[in-house]
Amino acid sequence: RLECEYLYIWLKSEKDEDISFLANTELGGHIKPYHHKDPTGIIGQVMKTGKMIVAQDVSQNPYYFEIDPKTKSQLSVPLLDDDLKCMGVLSIESHTKDFFKQSSIDMISSITPTISHAIEEARLYQEILFSERRYKNLIETMTEALWVGNSDGHTEFINENFEKTFGDSLGELSQKPFYDFFYGNKGESVKNMAKKIFKKISEGRSWQHSMEVASKKGELIPIFINCSPAQSGGVLAVITDLREMKKRDAKITLLETKERFLVTG
Repeated sequence: RLECEYLYIWLKSEKDEDISFLANTELGGHIKPYHHKDPTGIIGQVMKTGKMIVAQDVSQNPYYFEIDPKTKSQLSVPLLDDDLKCMGVLSIESHTKDFFKQSSIDMISSITPTISHAIEEARLYQEILFSERRYKNLIETMTEALWVGNSDGHTEFINENFEKTFGDSLGELSQKPFYDFFYGNKGESVKNMAKKIFKKISEGRSWQHSMEVASKKGELIPIFINCSPAQSGGVLAVITDLREMKKRDAKITLLETKERFLVTG
């Protein structure tokens, strides 16, 4: 247990360079409506550099900005997002010099990734809540087909354009895995390869590929598929129907051929 006087979590605004309290021990963990355009002191330096600062004697630290004259030691650790950019600072202050033992520093450093992840998840959840209608409209109006599957590869959602393109309903696809639908006519070896691809996507990799998929009526439809991991642990696939593009390409090729024939005629 760390018997410190103050513990703060500061967060950088996602839209600008403002920072504000998320929580602190003085307020019992409640949010304090404080904002600062240009953070100074040790916290400001950690925010700018993304590097931890351990000030065992704050009077000897060039970045220290005095707020409480009783503060003698300060430990400020960056909270890094998935791109390793500083999204905030966890800062601990004590009224005792040389307060922070190496074991305490190691312990605080080890828990900051968990705190960062929890904050990112909370921000994402909030964004989804506020943007639910926007995403719904996007899905309903997007021209591409959309397929969403769970971690086992089974269909959980398809949009209207998917049904129009391939002729399959959600009920018909719910028991059909990703690799059976997209590679059902390719043989077992290809399906086994597709299972491995799906596993890699669900583990966090994106994947793009051009291929042909059989519709419910048996028509081979040329598509470009862009797969990415879904927040649920499954896979999200955005599928572009290439039939119209291929028709346009064929017309352009025909016109170019005629033009060459007339020029060389």
